[in-house]
Amino acid sequence: MMTLFEVEERITGRNTEFAVLKCKNCGLACTSPQPVKSELAVYYPEESYYSFQTTDSSALKERLKDICLEEIGGYPQPAKRNILLRFARKLITQMMAKNISVIIPYIENGRILDVGCGSGKFIKWLKEHGWDVYGVELSEKAAQNAAKSGLNVFCGELQDAGYSSPALLMLYLSIRFWSTCMIPWQY
Repeated sequence: MMTLFEVEERITGRNTEFAVLKCKNCGLACTSPQPVKSELAVYYPEESYYSFQTTDSSALKERLKDICLEEIGGYPQPAKRNILLRFARKLITQMMAKNISVIIPYIENGRILDVGCGSGKFIKWLKEHGWDVYGVELSEKAAQNAAKSGLNVFCGELQDAGYSSPALLMLYLSIRFWSTCMIPWQY
């Protein structure tokens, strides 16, 4: 393992120091020391952690982000869209593309498992764009919020979810998964 960087966590008031380590053989990165399961709520409080909350996806900023994801990811667009609207979408994408951290390219009949999916905002977007989506989330509140959105989210740990990898075309592991996965090499 080699150290990629070190950071002092200041959100909880504990000022705990962590390192992000990378395996020289497989490239897997994880935090060290990894928090024990009983401490996860300190780092990811259900009442305030952004990924556990439900949001209004009709907000202008969210719609602009959606346009970028659709354009960069190559998602199908209506054939009869007028030229001015197509130009506006391209312009918006050029201006906002640097703010997009994850882009999942369009795959017809794609299937994805999002580990650490929170309230499911990301997989909800993918579902709306034709993907068959599944999620795993440790937070009961977040998993319940995802279920209210009609998403298939297992509340618990990945190894207990019972998903078979051959059935999935893509596996998305959130940064939160890597920081909290108790023994990541078991997956």
